[in-house]
Amino acid sequence: MRPVLVDQLNFHHLVYFRAVARSGSVQAAARELGLAPSTVSTQVRALGERLRAALFHKRGRGLVLTDAGRAALRYADEIHELGEELVGVLAGQRADRSVELVVGVAEALPKLVVRELLRPALRIQPPVRLVCREDKSVRLFAELALHELDLVFVDAPPAAGGRVHSHLLGECPVVFLAAAALARRLRRRFPRSLDGAPLLLPSPESNLRRALGPWLRAHGIAPHDAAEFQDQALAMAFAQDG
Repeated sequence: MRPVLVDQLNFHHLVYFRAVARSGSVQAAARELGLAPSTVSTQVRALGERLRAALFHKRGRGLVLTDAGRAALRYADEIHELGEELVGVLAGQRADRSVELVVGVAEALPKLVVRELLRPALRIQPPVRLVCREDKSVRLFAELALHELDLVFVDAPPAAGGRVHSHLLGECPVVFLAAAALARRLRRRFPRSLDGAPLLLPSPESNLRRALGPWLRAHGIAPHDAAEFQDQALAMAFAQDG
C-alpha cells in the first residue's frame, strides 16, 4: 500500500470536512458554504480516500464522526487556525497564539485534587491555554489514544496492552465522612459499626467503589446502601444531613 502524501491533501478538503462535521449533514454544510451538496460531498469523499479512513457514518438523516473523523477534525481545526493566523500576519497583524494543553479528567476524581495537579501548568511561560474535559475513564483513554487529549487524570490505570502509557502520581487513604452526631455513634466500634448503617456510595464505575466492596466483605460488614452518587460534592451535601 502506497503511503499517504501530504501533497495529496488540500485546504478545500478540510474546509468542507469541517463544515460537515460541525453541521452534521452535507446539505446543511452546503447551505452554509453556498455550494451544491454534490460539491461538498465529493470533496469530503476525496479527503477520506486520501486519508484511507472512514470519517463519518450515517445516523438517521445525519452524519456522525467516526474515531478517525474526530482525530481528523482536531487537526483540521488547528490547520484552520494557522490559516487564519497566516492571513492576519500578512495583513500586518501580530500573531498571538498560545499553546493549548487539553486534559481529560475522570468523573470520579475529586476536583480539588485535579486543581492541585494542574496548578503548575498555569505557571508555564509562555502561558498555555488549559482545556479540561470530564468523562468516564474508558472514553478518556480512547481519546488519548487518538491524540485528542494530551494527558488524562484517572483513578485507575488503563488495561494492560493498551495504546497509552500510565504513571502513578500518588495515593491517598479512604476516609468515611458523616454528620457529627452519626460520626460519634459510629466511631465506637468502627468499622463494625458500619454494619447496617446508611452508606452513600460512589458510582459503580469508580475505582473506589470497586475496592470498597471487597473491603466491606472482608470485614463482614453489610451496610444499608442508601444512595449512590457520581458527583462527590453532591454526596457530601447529602452526608451533611446525616
